[in-house]
Order: sequence, then structure tokens, then C-alpha cells
Amino acid sequence: SLDKNVYFEKAFVFIKFYMPIENSDIDNWDIKPIIDGIKHAEIIPDDNYEHLSFGFHASFNEEHKTEIYIFDYNKLVKILPKIL
Repeated sequence: SLDKNVYFEKAFVFIKFYMPIENSDIDNWDIKPIIDGIKHAEIIPDDNYEHLSFGFHASFNEEHKTEIYIFDYNKLVKILPKIL
């Protein structure tokens, strides 16, 4: 569950997709509902470029799943290498 006190003035969202399909066309995946949900949960003030940046990665896996990481944009250099 999400801590109700989670809030970022500017956040970085990193999404990891695990797909049981090799060579899936990565630009067809829709991340808009994920970003909209983050905004709706009031984790960020808005989903414009002043308050949000994002990236994603996909890899083959027998289990279909999605992992979503949300963290302070200013900690990008420190946190991103740990989740890649």
C-alpha cells in the first residue's frame, strides 16, 4: 500500500515491463493510465514536464508483470542504477 504522505514537487517515474513475448514492439505500450493514476493520487501536483519525468524498460519474462518506481527527481542519478 502507498503511504498517504508520499508527495513530490518533481518526480521521476520508472516503469519496468516484463513480458512473455520476445521482441515486443515497445512503443505500443500505454503508460498514460499509470501517469494519470499518479497525478490522481496527488503524488505530484501535475503531470506536466515541470513536475514529472519518466522512463521505462522492458524485458522477456515468463511472468507478465509491471513494476512502477516513483521517486524524487533530484535522486535520479542515485536511484536509477539500483533499479535497472
